[in-house]
Amino acid sequence: MEGWGFALPTTWEELSEEIEKVEGIVVRRNVSLRDLTSWRVGGQVPLMVDVCNLSAFLELIQNLEKGKVCWRVLGAGSNILPRDEGYEGILIRLKGELSQASLGGGGFVEAGAGISLPKLASLALSLGLGGMEFLSGIPGTLGGALKINAGCFGQEIGNLVEQVLIWERNQGLHWVNRVQAGFGYRSSSFKKEGVVLIKALFKAFPDSKEVIKKRMEELQARRAEHQPQGVFCAGSVFKNPVGDYAGRLIESLGFKGLRVGQAQVSNKHANFIINLGGAKADEIRFIIKWIQGEVFRQKGIFLENEVEFWS
Repeated sequence: MEGWGFALPTTWEELSEEIEKVEGIVVRRNVSLRDLTSWRVGGQVPLMVDVCNLSAFLELIQNLEKGKVCWRVLGAGSNILPRDEGYEGILIRLKGELSQASLGGGGFVEAGAGISLPKLASLALSLGLGGMEFLSGIPGTLGGALKINAGCFGQEIGNLVEQVLIWERNQGLHWVNRVQAGFGYRSSSFKKEGVVLIKALFKAFPDSKEVIKKRMEELQARRAEHQPQGVFCAGSVFKNPVGDYAGRLIESLGFKGLRVGQAQVSNKHANFIINLGGAKADEIRFIIKWIQGEVFRQKGIFLENEVEFWS
């Protein structure tokens, strides 16, 4: 299929009609990022495309690249801060078979990058496979988690990975092993531009379902005790600096409860910023930048963002 090659931004209607011709794709027009992010902030996006299988993704991405159309992949929207002005491009979500998981040969769990982490943890539980319990409380998708090597309570998803199938600009589809993935603290080689995670293989270990369930419940109780619940927020805003905790530093400066408009530093955990209702992305961004400046000025420590700013 030849590239569409439409010039943006005047041809969204035509582009939408072309994309809808691809089997395994669902298109929505004029969607709001407020409905797609856990912070409930952000402006409009002209097109959102759900791809339900690998061939649909490859056909879509081939044409978008040929046509020089701006695009981004969106997971659960739980670790991003979009702009109030929205995004002038296409959002791609991995759905259908790209959001499923199963037990494959050799005892590997094979999971599409679009699957939610709680769903992946539940599957492991149903199969009597241990090691994935900590994923049950992380409100993101597998692709986003692999990108930042998500983790909690001393565990990280990169430690579970055997291989990852990615699409990379100028290289196409190829497998990456754990070493090539370059997992570090909230980082990986997948963070570079032009990389889309498709699926991953995990090696889990057999364990008692009762023991697995108990560990999941204990971890979820710890999360509920220490982190804000039932509010609009992302995950941790800042990475922990070496030898310390971002939340402790922020709290030590008296910034719990700091508020700008409808955005506020959580009174429960200072490394979370919550949307009290109707917050703007710019208000959250202001608090993040202000905290970074004050912590550096008073403590000499620069807090690096864990959440991703969308430009």
